[in-house]
Amino acid sequence: MNSITQYVKDKNGNKVGVLAALKVHGRIVIAGAKAHRSAGDRFDKQTGFNIAMDRIVKTIDCGRKNRIAASMENDLNQFSDRCVRYFKTRQENILRPEVIPFR
Repeated sequence: MNSITQYVKDKNGNKVGVLAALKVHGRIVIAGAKAHRSAGDRFDKQTGFNIAMDRIVKTIDCGRKNRIAASMENDLNQFSDRCVRYFKTRQENILRPEVIPFR
């Protein structure tokens, strides 16, 4: 299976999250993980990647709707375009996560 990742950074350039995509049966599934820094979390690359991949697997196996934080929306749009080029596919073949609005 083919995969691609991209780190999400804050305004200071610190890594705070990750987006990952995996090609399965001709479809590209995107998922993400972000540290909840206001709760004291620190972003760890390996843990973030593992969480994102776990969410991709759950989306594929269980049909569970994937979600990401609204603060990652711009990064998601750029990553989705990058996936189109990397996997040589069209936007219609990409299963994007739902963006959770700010509360």
